[in-house]
Amino acid sequence: MGLSKFAEAPVPFNPEIHEALTHETSSEVSEPTASKILQPGYKFKDRVIRPARVAVTDPEVSA
Repeated sequence: MGLSKFAEAPVPFNPEIHEALTHETSSEVSEPTASKILQPGYKFKDRVIRPARVAVTDPEVSA
């Protein structure tokens, strides 16, 4: 019918389809990553109806 759920993780964080609810840091990632899906998102055809709500893991910053 055109409506689809999306909830893939871990994937690079994309503000067009993800809403960040939490942030943490890790040396295991090299770019901001949607590491955990807290609530799936929905698309109708190619249009985002509701972004996926995610936990984001950011790379650690070297001092």
